[in-house]
Amino acid sequence: MVADYRVKLRDIRTAELEKVLHWRNDPEVGEYLAEESISWREVQEWYDQATANPCIRLYAIEAKDGRFIGYGGLQDIDWAERTASLYIIIGEKDYWDRGYGRTTVLRLAELAFEELELNRLDLAVLPFNYRGIACYERCGFRRVGFLNDWYLRRGKPWRSIHMRMTREQYFVAKKTWSQN
Repeated sequence: MVADYRVKLRDIRTAELEKVLHWRNDPEVGEYLAEESISWREVQEWYDQATANPCIRLYAIEAKDGRFIGYGGLQDIDWAERTASLYIIIGEKDYWDRGYGRTTVLRLAELAFEELELNRLDLAVLPFNYRGIACYERCGFRRVGFLNDWYLRRGKPWRSIHMRMTREQYFVAKKTWSQN
């Protein structure tokens, strides 16, 4: 088990969707997301689709103090190949750079590899998301390539960095987590 339980993963409550909308439309938070802004209807549709789809695991990220600080999960779960994509959003800026993102990634990796018994996790991150890249690498993800013109940001197309963690890499990295 992951030793640092400063975050709890739980279901997102429908009353919290307004906070998700706020984060998704906050320029600082949205700088690193796939879509630059989103409407209330789009948030509701995203939530309904995510909670009904067996190939998605969507979680609220709750800090130890009980505050809803973000969300994340696993998507594009391929049960036959035992793979998924991981994503997190820490929307509450007071919780940035304090280890909550790293703890969330570790908890999601633990869930993916130990509970769901997946074989591989993938993610895509923009090259200027330095905090995200450092977090993923500290957790054991490795850069495996690029996806060109993946996002449109700052008025131009950007390639994303494709990162991956295998089941074997997870169990090796897990041994070092308390040391990092």
